Amino acid sequence: MKRRKLLQTSGALALSGAPVWAEPGFPNKTLRYIVPVAAGGGSDMVGRTITERWGRVLKQSFVVDNIGGGGGVLACQATMRAPADGYTLLQGYVATHGTSAATRTLARS
Repeated sequence: MKRRKLLQTSGALALSGAPVWAEPGFPNKTLRYIVPVAAGGGSDMVGRTITERWGRVLKQSFVVDNIGGGGGVLACQATMRAPADGYTLLQGYVATHGTSAATRTLARS
């Protein structure tokens, strides 16, 4: 498979393999996609492009929620506090999965 085709379909493949996606009728409401940076940057553009394509594949709408600040900690906390129903997704990057995780503690409250 060509690299470009693999990259274009990887998002849909990742979604189709997750257990929650196997539930009948899922998704049946708008999905929330949290981008841990302010709107207008490169990561925001990636998030909006991904959700547009996923929306076409899943035939469902996405809301892109930009929560910048705290090196991604605020976005991680918002994701952590969301109901564990599979309708809230977090876009990760170096701060959310590396730097902040190694240097900060997330508070649930």
